[in-house]
Amino acid sequence: GFDEDFYHGTGGNNIAMQLVLDGLKIQPCSPDFIEARDAILTADSINYDGAHQCLIWETFARRGLGASAEAGGFEAFDNSRICSPLYSIVKRGPKAAQGGDTIMYVVDLFNGRSQVITNEVIIDTLPLGAVFLPDSSDCAIVEDNGILTMEVGDIAPGESWLCSYQVAIPDTPFTVIGFEDDFDPPFQSVEGTAGIGELTWRPNILFSNGGFSYHAEDTGEPSDQYLTLREPLTLEGARPALSFWQYHNLEFGVDGGVIEVNVNNQGWEDVGAAIIQNGYVDELAEDAEHPLAGRSAFTGTTRDWENVLLDLSDYTGQPFLLRFRMATNATDSIEAEEAGWYVDDLIFYDHYQTITNVACTTTSDTVQLCANVTTVISEKEIITTIEEVELAEQFTIFPNPTNGRLTVQWEGAAVFDTQLRIFSTDGRLLFQNQYNAFQREELNLSSYSPGIYLVQLQTPQGTTTQRVVIQ
Repeated sequence: GFDEDFYHGTGGNNIAMQLVLDGLKIQPCSPDFIEARDAILTADSINYDGAHQCLIWETFARRGLGASAEAGGFEAFDNSRICSPLYSIVKRGPKAAQGGDTIMYVVDLFNGRSQVITNEVIIDTLPLGAVFLPDSSDCAIVEDNGILTMEVGDIAPGESWLCSYQVAIPDTPFTVIGFEDDFDPPFQSVEGTAGIGELTWRPNILFSNGGFSYHAEDTGEPSDQYLTLREPLTLEGARPALSFWQYHNLEFGVDGGVIEVNVNNQGWEDVGAAIIQNGYVDELAEDAEHPLAGRSAFTGTTRDWENVLLDLSDYTGQPFLLRFRMATNATDSIEAEEAGWYVDDLIFYDHYQTITNVACTTTSDTVQLCANVTTVISEKEIITTIEEVELAEQFTIFPNPTNGRLTVQWEGAAVFDTQLRIFSTDGRLLFQNQYNAFQREELNLSSYSPGIYLVQLQTPQGTTTQRVVIQ
């Protein structure tokens, strides 16, 4: 609590002041925000045996200085692992799969409490149409009309409990793409224009998500830049959506970007409320002195390229134009080569098909906890030509699934002028290497998150792709 005695009191305000002062003594000269944060945490460990660590972490995390934050403007809002929930459940599964696939789910419990969790039972609800494969599980599971019951029993303090199993998912429905543009030449589907000044969106090859991207510069001069579809789109599916990749490095809270649509030529409106993944960061200052002042927007700096997803159900069956809009003022710009806003890999879906699996605890001596994982379902790839069959037969990868170590091999004599690439299932290029002569490569993918990845071999005879599962 608060103590009115600023000099000799023992209240929370006295403790906070002492920690800040002692942190100043510990931190290095000219510290960044991360070093200053860590110095305060260290002071708490010295002065109070770490009694306030989690409260300090929570306070910093709310302000963007969470455990994953980095110096240079890379904010994060996550808490430290030492302050994780006392009892937790995590559900893991692939981010993407094809209709008709067999996929693996993992349930992970952790007891961080000081006492035993007793008689725990997990209720796991399968996605509609998914079929549980009984022989695939490594724990006892009883299935009843798509509901899985897992008898966990007791979990001792500090112990974990894991169970994995597989399900077969139906062939249909699957995701249907209405229109896509990877922003590589020819640049025909979008147009960059300027509302204020001369700056506008332009193709960029120096900094992209593979190939070209479109870039709006932040140079410290007033601008209002538009990247607009040249022709209206009409999406007819049951669940239309938009996906794109972005990176932005902008003056936080001042310069920013938004997404807008124009339906039936009725005028432009913001669609920030439709973003369901990686939405707007913050409101721009009311006195930012540009047309987006006071609006919610993408602003600040992303850690890396990130995938943004919008639900466009409100526009089903209606022709619309879409544009990316970035505004800047005349204050100092970000002094970095990659300053500005970049967008890449634009995909409009007529139908965006996902399945979600949910698992919940049921023990009577704690609050029920639930976790879920969502998987995007695409159409099954079918090899249709003799050349594709021959290429696929010569290209092998093993072991599959893998825990990280992967061998990529070309059967027979070495193939020349070959490129090996690895993609995430949402199209992001993760690895690329060129070979004058290729026959075998040993890869370490242990740093990749569990899920499905695409391994592609491009040869003079053609291109073949195989999927690998990382567990």
